[in-house]
Amino acid sequence: METCLETYEVQKARIPSIFAPLLEKHVRAVRTKINKGLMDICWNSLIQGKYFKGISEALDNLKRIIDEVIDMKEQRIDALLAKIANHELIILPPEKSIKVNEFVDFIKQQTVPGASLLEKYSQSIEDAIHNLIAVFVKYEGGEEVPADFSIDCRYKIPEVNNAKSEVSVEDGDLKQKETNFELNCREVIHYFKNRCLEKITFCLKQSLEVIKKRVMYSKNAKDSGTVPLFLIDINLAIPHVTYAPSLDELQQVLNKAARYIVETGKSITAWGQHRIEEVEVEDENGEKKLIVQDVPADQFLNWYPVIQVLSLMSIY
Repeated sequence: METCLETYEVQKARIPSIFAPLLEKHVRAVRTKINKGLMDICWNSLIQGKYFKGISEALDNLKRIIDEVIDMKEQRIDALLAKIANHELIILPPEKSIKVNEFVDFIKQQTVPGASLLEKYSQSIEDAIHNLIAVFVKYEGGEEVPADFSIDCRYKIPEVNNAKSEVSVEDGDLKQKETNFELNCREVIHYFKNRCLEKITFCLKQSLEVIKKRVMYSKNAKDSGTVPLFLIDINLAIPHVTYAPSLDELQQVLNKAARYIVETGKSITAWGQHRIEEVEVEDENGEKKLIVQDVPADQFLNWYPVIQVLSLMSIY
C-alpha cells in the first residue's frame, strides 16, 4: 500500500501546473481507487488482489497520459520555444566595420529570413498545442466531451450566424461540463501563446542588445578581436571638429535599424485565426456559387502591436 501511495504522489508531482485541471479527472480516478481500500476493504479478505490490481491499472493509465503530454510538451513545444529564444536574428561581423549608409540595408537583409523562421516556429508551436489538446480529448472520454471536440478554428469556415440555440434544463449540466473543459483547453492555449510571445520578444531584445554592445565598443576591448561597428571620419576644421556622418545621422540610422528589428513582429501571424473562408464567385455561366479558399495572407492579424509594447524601441 505504501508503494502505491508513493507512486501516486510521484506521478501527481510530474504534472505541469498548467495541465492540472485537464488531468484532474484521471488523478481523481486513482485517488478514488486508493480511498476505496482505505474505507471499505478488509485486509484479511480475499479481494486484496483485485483491489491492488485496480490501483495498478489506474496508476498505469495516469502515467501513460502524463508521459504522452509531457513528451509532446518537451519535444514539440519547449524545444521550439528554446529555438526562438536562442535564435540570432542578426549577426554582426566581428572582424570588420560597416559603412553607416549601408547599415540599415544590412539589418533588413538579415531580418527578412529571420522573421520567416520565427513565423515557422510560432505556427509549429500552435499546431503542437492543438495536437496536445487532442490528446486530452482522447483520454477524457465520456459524454462530457465528444470524440470530435476541437477548438481549433484555423481550418473551419467562419460562422455567419452566431445566434445561440436554446438548450433544455436537462442539458444545462452537460453544457457546463463541456464549457469547463473548453475553458481549461483555452487556458492552455493562452499560457503557451504568452510564452511564445515572451520568447519572440526576448529574441528581438537580444538582437537590439547585440547592436548596443557593438556601438558601445571600447578601445579597452582590443584583445577581444572585435572591431568597432562603424568607422567615422573626424575632420579638424579649426576651431571646430566635424564628424562624417554626423552624430545625428548616426542616431537616425541606429533608430531605423532598431525599428526594422522590432517590425519583425509584422511577419508573425497571431494565433487563433481562420485560415479558410467562403467567397461568392460567378462561374462561366454567370451563376453565383460559394467556394472555399485560403484567406489572403495580408488579411491576417499579426503580433506586432503586442511585440511593439514589449520590445525596446531604442537600443539605448
